Amino acid sequence: MTGPTRRTAPAAERNLAPILHALQRYAPMEGRALEIASGSGQQIVHFAKAHPDLSWQASDLDAKNLASIAAWAELAPAPNLLPPVV
Repeated sequence: MTGPTRRTAPAAERNLAPILHALQRYAPMEGRALEIASGSGQQIVHFAKAHPDLSWQASDLDAKNLASIAAWAELAPAPNLLPPVV
């Protein structure tokens, strides 16, 4: 295996639209957003794209998830998406 592996989670796909809808209603227009327990990272790339004036910070305790988050960010780079942290 070369490079980080993007993980996927069916629940993340199912919940993406409802979460984006809630973010459209309640997220501030600008500032910072911390996603706690980002899991696979497949959602935060969409959040960053939908809210370009927010700086997005993914976080997770699992090293495999951190690698997956980085891989998703590499696939869909965004200037407002920060590298994941523990």
